[in-house]
Amino acid sequence: MSMGVYFPVLILGALYAALTMYAGFVGNRGNRDRSERSRDLAFGSALLAAAYTVILVVLVAIDTPNRFTDAVTIILVICAFFGILLVVLYLISQVVGLVTRRAGR
Repeated sequence: MSMGVYFPVLILGALYAALTMYAGFVGNRGNRDRSERSRDLAFGSALLAAAYTVILVVLVAIDTPNRFTDAVTIILVICAFFGILLVVLYLISQVVGLVTRRAGR
């Protein structure tokens, strides 16, 4: 797939950033209605980018299934790693909490 297919996501991301900044500027000047309208438009551009991203994922899955399964495998491994890391850090915090409570008695 060519890079031109991904260009609309960049445009929608830039539109989201610009509308969010504009909403902040207008909101600071006291025009709450225009600020809210701009934030709504920014949210709409983010939703549009998300929908287009789903379409791109489907196109990539159809176009190159081997690369897609490799990407899914990599994502699952990364999620498993961070899940295990999260559990280990939680257990460490629980042990440290027990030790400090006993030392404080």
